[in-house]
Amino acid sequence: MSLTNYFITPKFLLKHLGEKGIRKWFYVIIGGILSSGPIYMWYPLLADLKNKGLSYGLIACFLYNRAIKLPLIPLMIYYFSWQYILILAVVMIFMSVAQGILINKIMEVKK
Repeated sequence: MSLTNYFITPKFLLKHLGEKGIRKWFYVIIGGILSSGPIYMWYPLLADLKNKGLSYGLIACFLYNRAIKLPLIPLMIYYFSWQYILILAVVMIFMSVAQGILINKIMEVKK
């Protein structure tokens, strides 16, 4: 957590999440997977990023990927299998992006 606090600053987030293209989705996915702590602690940061131009789809993708918990993966592999966990993680990542794109489309129509 100390390393992420040192290297991932609000300036870093604004720089990389403001880009166009697929890289911002990659950063949101990795950020969601690496995030820890209670969800309500993330709401002020997400609201600040939303005010600075982050889309609803990227926020949804981040929240969706919080379900992939790195500390629980060894336990899940023990109870299930590494093949199942790999497929589950890949499907969750792809569906998070699909959900984010869908939410962006819905919000465009709503405006």
